[in-house]
Amino acid sequence: MSLQSTQKIIEEAWNNSDFIQNARDTAERTLKMLDDGDIRICEKIDGKWVINDWIRKAILIYFKSTNPTILPGNYYDKIPLKFSNWTLEDFKKAGIRVVPGALVRYGVYISSGCVIMLSFTNVGAYVGKNTMIDINSTLGSCCYVGNNCHIGAGTVIGGVLEPLHDKPTIIEDNVFIGACCSITSGVIVSEGSVLAPGIHISQSTRIYDSTTGRISYGIIPENAVVVPGTIARDQNHSGAQITCAIIVKYADIETRNKVGINELLR
Repeated sequence: MSLQSTQKIIEEAWNNSDFIQNARDTAERTLKMLDDGDIRICEKIDGKWVINDWIRKAILIYFKSTNPTILPGNYYDKIPLKFSNWTLEDFKKAGIRVVPGALVRYGVYISSGCVIMLSFTNVGAYVGKNTMIDINSTLGSCCYVGNNCHIGAGTVIGGVLEPLHDKPTIIEDNVFIGACCSITSGVIVSEGSVLAPGIHISQSTRIYDSTTGRISYGIIPENAVVVPGTIARDQNHSGAQITCAIIVKYADIETRNKVGINELLR
């Protein structure tokens, strides 16, 4: 079945609940394509990020048309864990390392060279090559993490299945995110950025560029070095201070060397 035909069946079932049960097999095939990395929910086309909402609809249709069951490890869910039936050869072929306690749901793609520490990655997420997901991190439904990234311990990368007008978070290539951050609500962290520990960024968070004085929302620019801080709530710089993300500079070779991932851990 072509991708166009698959999408058509999913869209028809989404618009007419009478077709949902009949679309279950198509939704399951869509999940397998996600799991194999053949399709992605978030993809960059002509320099712009596109969210393939029909794939999110397929996941929701799968949930609606599937009953929960007992899974290995005494879990009760509708979607199995990604690695529950993997063999030694499967892990060798994938070229990844998964430590005890790491939970990854089926419908997630993990690229070669990744290290997944004790963490949770939800359905529909995509993780690029040579990326480290550190201990106690959470990757939300349908989020995108690019190649050569480091997601620090205790960090939350937000995702969303529904409502469809809400967008998953996107972390582009070569991004370093320190411990205990939360990047949510469809924020885009552009390539090469470095985020210090403890930063919390959503669509309403002010991003203050100290090199230009400009305030923006929703996108961390390429190669930005970002720290947590506060900023005056009003233009008169008086009264309450609110939290913000502050761009202190743009990454150079020295900064890159400091945040490089230790190859010995691989």
